[in-house]
Amino acid sequence: MVRYRYPHIMFGLILLGLILAVLAAPSSLAVSAPHAQEQKSQTVTVYPTTLSYGDSIEITVNGFMPGYWLSAGAVTLAGHRLPIPGYFGTPGEKPVSDMDGRLAFKTTPEVNLPIGTQQLVVEVQGSFLASATVEIQGASLSLSPASAVANQRVWVSGAGFTPAPTSQSQASVSVYQITGKGDSVLTLDGVALRSPYVEYPIYLGPGGSLYAPVDIPTTATTSQAGSLEVRATDSQGRSGVTNLTIPGHTAAFTPATGYPAETARVTGKGFRASNASLNISNHVDLTYKYLVGGAYHLSVNLGSAQVDGEGGFSAEFTIPTQAKIPSSNSVTVTPRWGDALTVAHTVPGPSVSVHANAAFNNDPIDITVKGLPPNYPLSPGSVTIGGINVGFPGYYGRSGSRPRTDETGAATFSSLVPKGVPTGLQYIQLTMPAGTQFSGTMVVLSGKLEFMPSAAVPGETVLVSSADLSSSAKGVPGLSGNHQITGTSDSLVTLAGARVALPYLSYPIDLGPEGHLFVPLRIPVNNTTLGSGQLQITAVDSAGRVATGTLSLESPSVTASPTTGVKGSQVTIAGKGFIARSSTHPDLYKVDITYDDKLVATATPDHRGSFKATVTINKDAPIGKTNKVTAKVRDMSISASTVHSVPQRQFTVTPAAGRVGTELLVTGSGFPAFGQLLFKIGHIWLVLDPPVHSDQYGNFETSIRIPDRIPQGKTIVLAQTRSVSLAFNIQVTGR
Repeated sequence: MVRYRYPHIMFGLILLGLILAVLAAPSSLAVSAPHAQEQKSQTVTVYPTTLSYGDSIEITVNGFMPGYWLSAGAVTLAGHRLPIPGYFGTPGEKPVSDMDGRLAFKTTPEVNLPIGTQQLVVEVQGSFLASATVEIQGASLSLSPASAVANQRVWVSGAGFTPAPTSQSQASVSVYQITGKGDSVLTLDGVALRSPYVEYPIYLGPGGSLYAPVDIPTTATTSQAGSLEVRATDSQGRSGVTNLTIPGHTAAFTPATGYPAETARVTGKGFRASNASLNISNHVDLTYKYLVGGAYHLSVNLGSAQVDGEGGFSAEFTIPTQAKIPSSNSVTVTPRWGDALTVAHTVPGPSVSVHANAAFNNDPIDITVKGLPPNYPLSPGSVTIGGINVGFPGYYGRSGSRPRTDETGAATFSSLVPKGVPTGLQYIQLTMPAGTQFSGTMVVLSGKLEFMPSAAVPGETVLVSSADLSSSAKGVPGLSGNHQITGTSDSLVTLAGARVALPYLSYPIDLGPEGHLFVPLRIPVNNTTLGSGQLQITAVDSAGRVATGTLSLESPSVTASPTTGVKGSQVTIAGKGFIARSSTHPDLYKVDITYDDKLVATATPDHRGSFKATVTINKDAPIGKTNKVTAKVRDMSISASTVHSVPQRQFTVTPAAGRVGTELLVTGSGFPAFGQLLFKIGHIWLVLDPPVHSDQYGNFETSIRIPDRIPQGKTIVLAQTRSVSLAFNIQVTGR
């Protein structure tokens, strides 16, 4: 038997072990609890999936057993533990799973997490593991400008960095910074920026804002086009990222091409900037290399230009007079700091252009020729527009000096758009003595004709107006000042290409001092106007200016009102769109109206080609059918038709109900002409004195009474002739 020397100590150890076992029991149960749910899907979802500093997120976990308590430290984001409600002073109740093994809670990260795509992990050692992707946006960061070159100063601005604590906070500091120490720096392409490009510390605003100047250093990456990351990290670990675009260096000319001795401007961008704070001054040397023969070039120094703080420059230069016409040359831009750039410059061949490049005939224009030999005289006939010679000053009585090129081979002279040049896009051509031609383009405008009324008929008179013809004032451009429409072969009014003259239009037609036209025009009656829905009318004045318009021609039409009627009734036939009445021959275009191919009336259209005629439906008109009504210009094929209906034979009684002795009005149509009518009510024949007969159209109307012996109820009224009988039902309501 073993005896213990200190039994009371042994008892205490045993008791302590029991207590520790009891205390440890809940923990062991919590760890092993997920094992019972191993068959369930283990998932974690996060909302929102994009997170900025200071934002809260909601985490939902599925796959636990019911009633499971999530332990502290089970959730991490980017490797950092997230606070869980109910643990270590975090407000809220501890998350516990429901009957479906689901639990959810909200939390706010207490650390400034690294920006970018990060993993949120829920892990219970050996029994549960699930993750979700979260995008950490971090602080916002931007550059102004967002595109810059080496040595250029930009301004970095941001928001969402660590805000200064409030006055009630127990924090030990009141202002946060980008210190310039450790990771708390500005980086460009992953390399920390140091003095003199940025000055630390950079203080953050009370709300966590950032604003600071940065000079872009000259490095291998900032010396070539591309995109570089800029990152700012404050002393508390909050970061923001943006991109800086490094443009390539370019140069362009204004104008894009030019002739020897002309002045041009070259503009460059994307070169290393000048920066006084860095004690850097950059300039470019400009060299023009021009072709002198074969592939051989000579170079001319064009001077230098200062590069500004944004990497740009601009300089004027004179294209060397020795450059050939045409030739392909180049300008080399050599900076003091950075790589040289060579851009092509073209000296074009001879050219001709006009200003304004859209004008009416007889409008003043300026014509410019370039690329010709210096001091070269221009001769009449060498410049044409639309194949027609352009007038030259100093020749054939025209005022002004004869045009001659200057030392650059260019000349500008004034002229007019020639008479007879068709409207639309036209070529202006310069022809050299050897026959070589050089072309440009211009638009010769067409004026607009307007008509009142806008739609007319053959024979009608319309007012033609325009505000686009040549001025009639004295001294206006052109060989003749007081412009008109003369009626000659090159100054007239045409209709569908055919000349219009008396009696439809009288020449000459005077124009207003500002070129206004107002003239009455009678539309001719011919195959063109009778068969066309649109009529093209053109006016050309004595200066060659053209105005056009389209007149709509109405088509003949006819209507009948009313559209239905018995024989002997009247119907109004109305027509429009016919040939208008001539004031000198009013009976020339009479319209014959036929009903069922029988002539029933003749009408004379008015000055607009309209008419009305009232006709009586003939006794021979067919009943119970639709009959054709036609209006036709006499001795011409111009016609229009409509229809009119004559109803079936009819017999009516009014009223349709009444007591014995009630007087009834009986009417009929479509009966035989001049036939005697016999009437029967019920079983009683009526004897009328005098007898009733239909008229010449077979229509009748008379009164009869309901006899005493007619019983109450439905009764038939009968109208009868020798060959026709019709009945009508009435109701006898009593005595």
